[in-house]
Amino acid sequence: MGDKLNSKKLAMWSSFVVVTVALLTGCQTAKQIEEAKRKTEALALVCESGDLFACTYLGVIEAKGKEQDELKAITLFSKACEGSIGVACANLGLMHLKGKGIDENPAKAVPYFDQACELDIPGTCIAVAAIYAEGRGVPKDALKFLEYVEKEKSVANRPSDFCVPNCPKGKAWNEFLVAKKYKNGIGTEKNEEKSVEIVEKLCEEGVASGCYELGLMYAEGRGVKHDYGIAFSYYQQACDGGSAAGCNSLGWMHVQGIVVPEDEEKAYEFYQKSCRGKFSLACDKVKEIKKMKGPKRIVIGND
Repeated sequence: MGDKLNSKKLAMWSSFVVVTVALLTGCQTAKQIEEAKRKTEALALVCESGDLFACTYLGVIEAKGKEQDELKAITLFSKACEGSIGVACANLGLMHLKGKGIDENPAKAVPYFDQACELDIPGTCIAVAAIYAEGRGVPKDALKFLEYVEKEKSVANRPSDFCVPNCPKGKAWNEFLVAKKYKNGIGTEKNEEKSVEIVEKLCEEGVASGCYELGLMYAEGRGVKHDYGIAFSYYQQACDGGSAAGCNSLGWMHVQGIVVPEDEEKAYEFYQKSCRGKFSLACDKVKEIKKMKGPKRIVIGND
């Protein structure tokens, strides 16, 4: 079985490298990286608002920019991974595996790849399989290898962290996943314009997560010209349609006075609505505001 296992794991390891390493080492030209750098201010604001996908993209910029800051990238990926953003966990695993900004340690890469595997990131289950097949920092384990090969096969059919608890259904779900893959260059060449095209169609069809994703693209300036005004309108559509993430973003924009006047009461209302939709970052904001204002605060709705 040794030779057969060896040939399988080498082929699958190559597949993993093609799919996942693109996040840090693929597809972006120097010109594109510098363009991304010009967007960092907007991204940093979105990240600060609690949007962990923005933190993840910012981490990629820090890892790949002309003035690389891999330690900062690790901090951003860690923040997003703790919030169950699979792509961020995959990047953390990769940085441990390759020794990027941190000591090379395949054994420490395993739990991050495993978490990304559970969060539906293609190639990460195979990454764990390959580490066990090669015995890189862990004992060789053929059973673990086969277990993670099987997990890889089921990744495309599981729910994801992109939109829980209000994920699209059926065909819309498949299209939503395709849009996310184009946006982040996962398993395909990165194409943010194509991602925008898909989520715009989903939003027009009344898919709340599609509207939120479209708003995020405008807020980040990815695939479209950066425009907070347009982003706000799509976040509003998303929130009205049941997207907890959309309500959270509206709360942040009211706190910051972006597009609308600063209005903490209104922000609190949106954060509460988002929290009721199980968006944990919004629940944290609700607690923060309550703590700052104390017991006399007027509570809007139920926590």
